[in-house]
Amino acid sequence: MIDDKDRLNLLNALKNCICGTKVTDNLDINLTLSGRCSVTSLLYPIADYVDTESARAIASSAELSVNRFYKLSYVARYLIDLLKQNGIKVVLLKGPSTCSYYPIPEYRAFGDVDLLLCDEGDYERADKLLAEHGIVRTVNQDSHHHTSYLYDGVCIELHRKVVRAFARQAVNKRIDALFKLDDGKISYKTIIGCEYPVLTADLELLYMILHMIEHLCNSGFGI
Repeated sequence: MIDDKDRLNLLNALKNCICGTKVTDNLDINLTLSGRCSVTSLLYPIADYVDTESARAIASSAELSVNRFYKLSYVARYLIDLLKQNGIKVVLLKGPSTCSYYPIPEYRAFGDVDLLLCDEGDYERADKLLAEHGIVRTVNQDSHHHTSYLYDGVCIELHRKVVRAFARQAVNKRIDALFKLDDGKISYKTIIGCEYPVLTADLELLYMILHMIEHLCNSGFGI
């Protein structure tokens, strides 16, 4: 049973980890809740202040998160370079892009690699290029704005648009106009020694808000 006290304890623990505030007492953290919110790895800095069983679970989650981070970062870098070498520009959405805002980037949990085509007209060439390099489409495609692929156990989403279409066409046209990417809307982040093309900070924030709204309207919404 998860109650308000569990949520408050978790938020206080995350505040200690993210803001670097000093922990003075032992912490009571509901790891079922932290797991549901995909933030268990972030608790590693305060693992000494929880019981032994919880500390082991947090350490295990952090180790898995770090290993997955490096694997997905490598796949992202490989795909970006592959597409670039063939004249196709993309930017990286979420994942390694937003991990730069975390105290320890490797603890940012993410499950796939999202790439947005700078020119939607490059989609057919990009799709063919990925197939030629053994990056195969997944059997089920549940979206019209991106195509899903699988490579070495990693899910990849190649986006033609940043989010799926909303009900109001005026909104969709405005979003398309804002995310019509040119060099002025692309920046570069160096994360753990690798440089990634990403959206500028204002567009990145807008994209994350739209992505949350998309989840809220269509596919469920977590923390």
